[in-house]
Amino acid sequence: MRYLAFPREGLHVQIEGAMKAIWCSADRNKAFDDAMKGDAPKMSAPDSCKINIAQHYQLGVLFGIQGTPAILTDSGMMIPGYQGPQKLKQVLDNQKRGG
Repeated sequence: MRYLAFPREGLHVQIEGAMKAIWCSADRNKAFDDAMKGDAPKMSAPDSCKINIAQHYQLGVLFGIQGTPAILTDSGMMIPGYQGPQKLKQVLDNQKRGG
């Protein structure tokens, strides 16, 4: 699985900086949770983190992503929005069967 940092509201200095801080954090999950609670994420190693949020965003646009989360399967099928584990398994199993 590969992830994109995709700011669904577009590229803005504040959002782009916050996403980079989350992406470059030693504990991405905690950094994301903190950001969702309104705490500004702090970048743990800014010099060693080489992510280009603008490139991630453009790739997301190219794939047709309009919101998050979004899953793009290796066959090109887009699964938009949050899917619970059982629903996601059902969708992926149906895709394997060609349905």
